Amino acid sequence: ESDGLIGESSVNLDIMKFSHEARYLLLAILMSSIFMQSDVIMLGMFSDHESVAKYGVAMSFMQPMLIIPSLVSTIILAKFIDVYKSKYDGFFVFFSSCSNLLFYLGLLVTIVIMCLSSLIVSIFYSDSYSDSSILLSLLSLSFIFIYPSSLYSKYLIVCNRTDFELYKTILAAIINIILNVILIPNYGAYGAVIASLVSYAVADLLVFLAFPVDGMIVNVIKYSINPLNVVNSFVNLKGIVK
Repeated sequence: ESDGLIGESSVNLDIMKFSHEARYLLLAILMSSIFMQSDVIMLGMFSDHESVAKYGVAMSFMQPMLIIPSLVSTIILAKFIDVYKSKYDGFFVFFSSCSNLLFYLGLLVTIVIMCLSSLIVSIFYSDSYSDSSILLSLLSLSFIFIYPSSLYSKYLIVCNRTDFELYKTILAAIINIILNVILIPNYGAYGAVIASLVSYAVADLLVFLAFPVDGMIVNVIKYSINPLNVVNSFVNLKGIVK
């Protein structure tokens, strides 16, 4: 009977821990949604309808590109967890290799959008939205931060540090709001772009360097930005998957 009580207590503790982590994650998702919409809302408050429309056009092309890192990180999540549990040394190789490829995938998407932004906007909208192509080009710089960070968020879940995900999202939202208040009245939609880029850089890169969850994630980031590691990353992943 005592063994049964111990087993039941262990299950209850696991459920409580899961509920605790899930609460942080749900709040982080909610804050992220607010953060994503705050630029448009504050443009409406501090600028004109034309700025809102042009910024909205740029964002409409951004959203589909944000699906890519989320999809990739979700696809590899099962393997991510499996490698994390089985061998810690091998996990660093897997983690850093995936992060490296996502970083350069984000850079590639950014370059493509910068080269084709004028064409993209002109196909779907009239010439009056030509400024949206510039906004789109600038906003695409955020992919450099967002793409690898989609994997860092999965790492926080695996490490049971969803609280960190929430705190960094709140920090980014606060910075975004403050910068929007300062920049939008003077620079309109371009001010909102600057606020977004700074916020993404903080939430998806700088916060991990300033307040590292552990030593691994800092080393992963350093590995990720090195272009010489791209070929090694492909080789490493091929070997681990096999």
